[in-house]
Amino acid sequence: MSGFVVVFNTDGSPVSHELLEKLTASLQFKGPDSQKVWADGPVGLGHTLFRTTNESKYESQPASLDGKTWITGCIRIDSRKELVSRLGLANKIKLDQTPDPELVLHAYRKWGERCTEYLLGDFAFAIWDKDRAKLFCARDHFGTRQLYYAKVRAGIIISNSLFCLHQHPAISKQLNEQAVADFLLMGDHMWMDQTQTAFADIQALLPAHLLVAKNSGLNL
Repeated sequence: MSGFVVVFNTDGSPVSHELLEKLTASLQFKGPDSQKVWADGPVGLGHTLFRTTNESKYESQPASLDGKTWITGCIRIDSRKELVSRLGLANKIKLDQTPDPELVLHAYRKWGERCTEYLLGDFAFAIWDKDRAKLFCARDHFGTRQLYYAKVRAGIIISNSLFCLHQHPAISKQLNEQAVADFLLMGDHMWMDQTQTAFADIQALLPAHLLVAKNSGLNL
């Protein structure tokens, strides 16, 4: 149940380190074991870690294999041996010392945006691909993990916490009247449009969906 946040300024302005630290600190309730941020120009990633598996003692996010592609997220990968075999890494890595985010990075390196076709488990994550100037986000097939996003004037903010997103000064707490009506009609979090949240500025990525953000815009 780790927490994560991404700030991507598509207008090219540098991410405020102070703001990134503030947003990440607001996620401490999701990850009491470790807190870390990373930023490079217009993109910043933050993570708070909650260790739940044996290999997670080797985990540190945001993480990278090459200093160019970075990941942050809430990730639990199943069928790890089978995935490593498909990646051709069975004799190249120590699986019991390789945390799940690194496996996702290996999968992205091999298959690109199609990597989620090979991932089993519960996950919501964001990958910053510096060479392609692209932010790639994904949510697991059944939507066990949450991924929210808000478009602001400078770019896009992503997190698995509504509370975290509301710490950003450009995101209001204005309610989404349609979502409130759905709640009154159908009950807790049963929006007719599942991309909606209770807040007008924030949307949810649907289960089994991808989000790709570049300077030119956002695609789902």
